Amino acid sequence: RQMEAQEKPSAPRDVSSAELHITNHQDVKAEMDARNDSFVAVVEMGQSLLDRGHYASDEIQEKLEQLKDKRKGMVLHWEDRAEWLKLMLEVHQFARDAGVAEAWLLAQEPHVTCQEFGESADEVDELLKRQEAFEKSAGTWEERIALLEEARLAEEKRQEQLERERQEKEEEEEEARRAAEQEERFCHNHCQMSTDNGRPWHACLQIRGAADKEKELMEQTVQNGIPSDQESPKTNGEDAKEADGSAVPTAADEVQPATLKEGSLHRKHELDANGKKASSRSWNTVFCKLTDHGLGFYKDNKSAAAGALYHNEPPLPLAGAACEVASDYKKRKHVFKLQ
Repeated sequence: RQMEAQEKPSAPRDVSSAELHITNHQDVKAEMDARNDSFVAVVEMGQSLLDRGHYASDEIQEKLEQLKDKRKGMVLHWEDRAEWLKLMLEVHQFARDAGVAEAWLLAQEPHVTCQEFGESADEVDELLKRQEAFEKSAGTWEERIALLEEARLAEEKRQEQLERERQEKEEEEEEARRAAEQEERFCHNHCQMSTDNGRPWHACLQIRGAADKEKELMEQTVQNGIPSDQESPKTNGEDAKEADGSAVPTAADEVQPATLKEGSLHRKHELDANGKKASSRSWNTVFCKLTDHGLGFYKDNKSAAAGALYHNEPPLPLAGAACEVASDYKKRKHVFKLQ
């Protein structure tokens, strides 16, 4: 609120007012630092309640996240305003120095344009002294004007850098938006598994306690193309085997267990097998096959047909596993946790 109150008046009008604004802004930072211990104490208290499994853990977690977000926003807001005030101070300093330089140039104009050459030795001597004084003063002002020119060029470069950063940020946001749309279409069209009541589930699998590391393979299935019914088993949640019982089993069918369900999912590791947070917790697209032996992961449907497991991970045993909807995860839709 103090920063908002400072922003309501007009912008600094000169160097002295800009310096005063900066001083007041530094006072706000000092108060923020003084209250940091209270903020840390509140966060630690809330975390201790969560660790003890308080009955209002969901509400406590929500309040903690809101508090942290507001704290982060306040710090960013202070930094942005501090940078703006510094820029305003530099602008007014430049305007002041430029104004003084312009006034000096105007004051020297009569001397430069003067057509008097002196009618006596004393007058000529006086004119020579004035010329020497002018040359010394001009040398000093030449350095000051050069500094002003450097400041102007530096500001132009800074503005160009800001413009490039703005364009790069817009390009990154646009790329992220297109990637999100592509991922949403992929999940909508190809990551469907049937639930018990027959309604489609757009599953983005979030797994705990599997392999230690994963590499980014988010769009492998899209790049490899969507398999046809003739090329690979069905991926819409139906049984992989044909209903026709007259089909002759192959050697692969005799070795591999029966597939109950299969399809493409997004997954990410949260915890390693030892209970620690996984080093890589990014989302990856994998092809899954559910069998009596567990849940197996493959790079794509072709790897699944060949029996080549993803990163040589053994099938995840589901005996004693717990599955729940990740209602606390808001960044994606249709996420469930498997532990």
